[in-house]
Amino acid sequence: MTVNTAYGLNMDVIEEKFAWKKEQAQGREESLFAVFEQDLSEQEKQLLQFLYAYMPLHDLADYDGAFFLNHISASATSTSRYALGRTYP
Repeated sequence: MTVNTAYGLNMDVIEEKFAWKKEQAQGREESLFAVFEQDLSEQEKQLLQFLYAYMPLHDLADYDGAFFLNHISASATSTSRYALGRTYP
């Protein structure tokens, strides 16, 4: 049995949880999920899916996809720019 992993995480589980969250947030689909139509790197897509999959529903109700993508981008910048950030996956 092959497990689809990224960053040590089972991506099949994340995609399943992501699909459930997407279903729960149908009323905000455009503002939350349009960000996935942008030219995202594979890393950005996976990290956004992880973030959406595990965040509380009320956060999905309060913010839009661009807000979450900005946080992913800031995290990637910190990881590459600062010595401490390079020690984390």
